Amino acid sequence: MINIDVKTQVAILFWGNLTSVALILSFELSSIHSRDRRLAIRYILAKLFQAVAYLFIFQRDAISSYISVNLGNTLMMAGFYIEAIAMLIIINEDCKSLRWIEAIITAVSIIAFNLIELFSPNISFRVAVSSLGLFLIMVIPTFQLFFSKNTTRFKRIVGVYYLFFIILLLPRGVFAVVHGNVEIFSNYVIQSLTFLSLVLLMIFSLSAYLLLMKENSDRIITYMATMDLMTDISNRQNFLNGAGILFGDYKRAKKNIALLFFDVDHFKKINDTFGHSFGDEVLKRFAEAIKNSMRPEDLSCRYGGEEFLSFLQIQDAATARKIASRVMEEIKDLTFEGKPDFSFTTSIGIALGIPAGNQTLDDYINRADEALYEAKRTGRNKIVEMEMPPDTDKS
Repeated sequence: MINIDVKTQVAILFWGNLTSVALILSFELSSIHSRDRRLAIRYILAKLFQAVAYLFIFQRDAISSYISVNLGNTLMMAGFYIEAIAMLIIINEDCKSLRWIEAIITAVSIIAFNLIELFSPNISFRVAVSSLGLFLIMVIPTFQLFFSKNTTRFKRIVGVYYLFFIILLLPRGVFAVVHGNVEIFSNYVIQSLTFLSLVLLMIFSLSAYLLLMKENSDRIITYMATMDLMTDISNRQNFLNGAGILFGDYKRAKKNIALLFFDVDHFKKINDTFGHSFGDEVLKRFAEAIKNSMRPEDLSCRYGGEEFLSFLQIQDAATARKIASRVMEEIKDLTFEGKPDFSFTTSIGIALGIPAGNQTLDDYINRADEALYEAKRTGRNKIVEMEMPPDTDKS
């Protein structure tokens, strides 16, 4: 099962990489995202480099040694380098420092390989450099799959497989150093195992690329479906879904709830005076102030226009009042580029109480809206609290 003819495996690697190019090309032609297309071009280029490299290696006996050995292995390492960069982009860990490290590893590997080929008759060192070079090029994106701040459970699983396959590249180099000269098409177990691992890595990398792209697309779709895109805070529907679930839990546990209703004072005047773009900036900064003032377990959203909601589980009214005051203090310290004298205020209505009877989340929102109206009616830039009325439904 392992001791498969090496030349056959090299042919599979050539055709497999060409197939990968065709599949990715057809998959990405329908993409409307330019970032996805740029990434696809990198991946296609990587697979083309690898395909040509394996073609040169396959033709070892028919073409010059320089093309088959030097150019073939140079293209292979360059192809793996481009694939590694593509992987870093997919997992959102592409940065200049990692690119430089990858470039240095690739350049050193290519130069060392070609110098050994030119000045040393010992094939074993060349094989060792090739095996180690490919391992080091791929080990960086592999470890980023495990330890990236953007990692997910699926990415860690992908990382396990990548690590397994690239580790299998090393025994051939060790064997070559220990046992001396080895020919590329020698059919011994470790050599066959190495090329089998390359075949499996080729198949797996294509699957991983497509699935990681899908995971990224799903994440973007989820973000767009649940967040307010301008203010980067939860949208109304997502808030109502999450708060509705918590409301039911807190109601059964007879816990105190606070619903905070925020409104930017004189927002229409801000738009009319400074323009809608500046008004949008005010909303973004206000949403940020709300998020910074809340506890990790609190939920907040943009309810509509310049109105925002927060849902809190509290011990007493003082807790809700403290958090609302914190928001007011946050916006006092806000500064806006080009408008050093500009400031704005907010009115806040709070509905408080332990849910009783048939009271619903909507009842709390309506009560907080009443409190907000009272805050605006009596001068704005203030907090008004209202207890929830007793439930009158006796059924």
